[in-house]
Amino acid sequence: MSLLGLCLLLGFSAGQTEFPEPVTVWECSFQSPLAGAPVFFPSTENPEGVLTWLEDGRIVLIEGAGTIRWEKPIGEKGDASPAVGDLNKDGMPEIVTATASGIVVVLTAEGKELWRYPLGGDVRDWEAPCLADVDGDGSLEIIIGNMRGWVSCISGMGKLLWRFKADDQKASSPAYIPANPASAGLVIYGTENDHIVAVRSNGELAWLSRHEGQYGRSTPVVGDLDGDGTYEVVSHTSYNNPRSRVLALDATTGNLVWEAPINLHGYAGNAIADLDGDGKNEVLVALRSNTIYCFDHTGKEKWHTITGGQAYFYSPAIADIDGDGKCEIVGGVRDTNERGNSWFVLSDRGEFLREYPIPGGSPATPLIGDINKDGVLEIVLAGTKAGLLRCVSFGGKSQNARLLWVSPRFDAARTGCVVSNAVHRTLQAPTKPGRRDSLNVEWAAPPTWGRNALSIKAWPKETKDLVIEYSTIDPFGRKTTRVVDTYGGKLPAFLAVDLVGRGTHLVRVRAYRLGEYTSCLAEVVEKVKLGSFQTFAKKMQQDLESMERSASVLPAEASHMARLLMERKAQRVNALAVLERMAAKTDWNDQEKVDELFREIESFRTAVRMDLTLNRHVGKMAETDPKAVLAVWEDKNPWDDSPVLSEEATPARKTRVSVWLYKNEYESAAVNLLNLTAEPLVVQLRVNPAERNALLLYEVIDVPRNDGSTVPDALAELNSAATITIPGGGARRLWTTVNGKRLEPGSTELPITLLPLGKDTERAEVVVEASVESLDLATAPIFRVCNWSCPNMLKVAGVDPSQIAVAREHGMNVFVTSAPERQCDTRGDLVGAVDWSVLDEQLPLMGDDGFLLLSLNPVAVPEGVEPFSDIHIAAERARLQELAQHLKEKGWGPERWALYPVDEPGLFGGTRIRLYEQLAGHFKRAMPNVLMYANPSGFVTPENMAGMVPLTDIWQSEQGLLRRQPGLAQFFLNTGKPVWCYEAPGDVKGLRPLGYYRANPWMAFRLGLSGTGFWTQFYKGANEKDNDLWLSWATSEFGANYVVNDKEVISRRWEAFRDGIEDVRAFLLLRETAQDPRAVQRHPDLVRQAEDLLRTDVDKATQRAWECGDITRFLRDYEMDYSEICRIRREVARLTQQLKAE
Repeated sequence: MSLLGLCLLLGFSAGQTEFPEPVTVWECSFQSPLAGAPVFFPSTENPEGVLTWLEDGRIVLIEGAGTIRWEKPIGEKGDASPAVGDLNKDGMPEIVTATASGIVVVLTAEGKELWRYPLGGDVRDWEAPCLADVDGDGSLEIIIGNMRGWVSCISGMGKLLWRFKADDQKASSPAYIPANPASAGLVIYGTENDHIVAVRSNGELAWLSRHEGQYGRSTPVVGDLDGDGTYEVVSHTSYNNPRSRVLALDATTGNLVWEAPINLHGYAGNAIADLDGDGKNEVLVALRSNTIYCFDHTGKEKWHTITGGQAYFYSPAIADIDGDGKCEIVGGVRDTNERGNSWFVLSDRGEFLREYPIPGGSPATPLIGDINKDGVLEIVLAGTKAGLLRCVSFGGKSQNARLLWVSPRFDAARTGCVVSNAVHRTLQAPTKPGRRDSLNVEWAAPPTWGRNALSIKAWPKETKDLVIEYSTIDPFGRKTTRVVDTYGGKLPAFLAVDLVGRGTHLVRVRAYRLGEYTSCLAEVVEKVKLGSFQTFAKKMQQDLESMERSASVLPAEASHMARLLMERKAQRVNALAVLERMAAKTDWNDQEKVDELFREIESFRTAVRMDLTLNRHVGKMAETDPKAVLAVWEDKNPWDDSPVLSEEATPARKTRVSVWLYKNEYESAAVNLLNLTAEPLVVQLRVNPAERNALLLYEVIDVPRNDGSTVPDALAELNSAATITIPGGGARRLWTTVNGKRLEPGSTELPITLLPLGKDTERAEVVVEASVESLDLATAPIFRVCNWSCPNMLKVAGVDPSQIAVAREHGMNVFVTSAPERQCDTRGDLVGAVDWSVLDEQLPLMGDDGFLLLSLNPVAVPEGVEPFSDIHIAAERARLQELAQHLKEKGWGPERWALYPVDEPGLFGGTRIRLYEQLAGHFKRAMPNVLMYANPSGFVTPENMAGMVPLTDIWQSEQGLLRRQPGLAQFFLNTGKPVWCYEAPGDVKGLRPLGYYRANPWMAFRLGLSGTGFWTQFYKGANEKDNDLWLSWATSEFGANYVVNDKEVISRRWEAFRDGIEDVRAFLLLRETAQDPRAVQRHPDLVRQAEDLLRTDVDKATQRAWECGDITRFLRDYEMDYSEICRIRREVARLTQQLKAE
């Protein structure tokens, strides 16, 4: 029996009532899975069809009878559910959506494309558009967020009106409160960095409300909860948080009205409706824990119901579907529950009425309305992964039916607002402060085309919790506003102001106190007049002339350098001419073209800055070594992302690099190489043959990110000729890793000769000075590292399994694989031959200190044998004894392996926890001494883990969860069993090598844990683009390393993780040494120093990383101080050696 089959037997009785089976009205299936959430067309009040995205990049309109009216290929996939409304006042609805790459697409009712508008940032369904008459001109505008934090307001004709940003990551789908006699309209959205924000109809800040947590995927909704005639805003946390909760805010001020706890986070799961007809609205929240909560208007929980399955992604629908006068709640989950069902019907009091299956899961909000005009309500459900739309009915009449929430985001325009007679009294534009001089600004350089730095020279006296709003209005009337929350006084050094276009730009800076927006503390208004592009070009040409002047005075021996400068200048002059023609052709009413010009200007300015730096370094080299064709210098911090060629560089023909390390560890450094000629230079790197195993060399490859930037991350082994090719005037990084397993304690020089092919006499040299301490990591306690990569996983993905040795050299010693499946007969005897070949192939690769996690299903039983019966237990006992004996014969005793029955119990609420308890209990009954492994994640509390405690021998929980809930880490430690942790990050190329990867083992140590790990060493999805880290945009972007052909390419991040593992093993050795009774008795002062170092100094070094959440890593500086890391490591060596010597 499969694991799924067992799951179906594990469910509890839901106590279903006699709620009827629905009648299937029609089905419409596609060859492609669905994407996003389907919506009614043209309105929720009078639906005539259903719009849906398909994964293959088509948008389809299905008529009310279930037939396809049209389908439109868009050219790429989209997740953003369409919004529908009349944009151009022609009396016909338009369809507005966005592709995953962030292109707004507008179609007619017949599927004809009208126009497109690129947002400059990816869009998922959490950022889908809404339509509203924002400016009060009688036409609808489009309001949409994107993954880079921008919220844009676009006219119905495709013109940008304004854009607004409060954080750099994920701006949620906006809600819109319509204008009323008391006030203009208001745009509400959430960010991933503690904020819910209200924006005025003119694109200025109305209020910013700070609440710890992420709100960028929990799309807000608006309604008058308490019937007092004013609106409230409702949202909830959208990512793991120790205080997952629902918030209700005053829509006028942003002040907190109430908050209520929930058992896990959710996404677009909010809904507002008056369920009991008392004139007060209830709040419904559907969560990833398969739970629907209901709160009254004061935030008091009325009920919650756990349906099972794998996560609500969208809100439920609320309507009287059977005509009994009472509303039902209809919701669907991403995958099936224990009984194979995906959508559920609850009463208005949360009673479980019935559950139903649909292929492919059904995470989208069900659509409820009379779609085929037969006078009866229909429900349209999405079988998302199966590519299915199913229309069913329970027979409820449509006339006068109670339809409270029947579509995603409430209506076809996706406003998220339950419109009533309520008003919001939007705060008036802030009054000007009495003192202007309390906020002084100064341009770091005269403003020019492109990005400019506006420095703040004087702040208001009270800087705690300042909120800074700064905006620009360009000469064409477009407004761009940014907001900075200073978080208790973390003041920005400067504000980045982007200016493009001839004419006057209005720049305004306002300072507010958090929560006080009726008046600003200070305001500065600057008028910046930009000249023509020719004026900008002239300034650039003047900068470039310095290169020609430098070339003209270089000595004759440096003619190759002079030629480099002249050619580089000529290249930039040509590029400037192209840029000038581009500016002349730019349509200043086309924001896409203006943005494109801005990007090209910034790219050009960056290139010129690098050229001027090159010019200065070439001049220095010409003075000291005019014949040199290659210059080298040490990268002082190989872990940062600074450009290879920087002002701080000290190029020379020879450089020395110092590497300090423990015995039996690896430690890295980097060297920068600069080609001083105009032609490509092929450089061969030569190392003494006797030292090749002690010095590993890699070329650092800059890989693209999805925001257009690059990051120095991939470490490519040198080719068989050991060469690196450097373009003319270009620079490259050489990564050097010293292998302390190949060196004895003391100082060793490891020279590298750099031979420019064809210019043999102009060699350069790098000397790596390796200082190896006597502290030997081979004697340190073991620290477990599990990265969810194993030989058979590598083999399946087409990667050479022998590369598991690379993983072992990077600290990995816990491996996940599977055991052979077994089955039994009706007497419980095992039947069939067992195939050990796959497992036996893997075991020798895992090392003498390896530990095995075995994923396996229970023995399959034939028909007539009850699962988990005595017969089944007997068969399982025989199977586990067989497995244990085989592993023992291969050198793997029972202490070196454990069973891994369920992945991430708690991820979707209690479902997987119950499954774990059932399966682990089954295996323990069969073999009490078999070790059991659990990696709880998601909805994890001591209370819901209680049943797992007696069954579990090894814990490995999510590190972020343990950092946010220190009591949870102690709960696991109190079980007396080994406790490890892990992380499963996405967007990995943007994570800091030190602050995230090296810090990971340090924080495991700080928590008192004995192991750590990552999902995953590398990852390959079903589709080519799923996780190709070489691409600028990958769907998943998991994995620490890259894959090319049949080989892994390691990353700088992975080197940092290994360094962190080695650091912690040294910490453990110091702790073990300091806890020796002889040390405690004889040298209490050294012991106190050791304790203080391992507690206070380690905590302080990791504090910024400790405080960062899963999303805020992309928003805040959490990098560790490299010099402090080095200091702590040296102190560990000093104290350990002194204690051991004594």
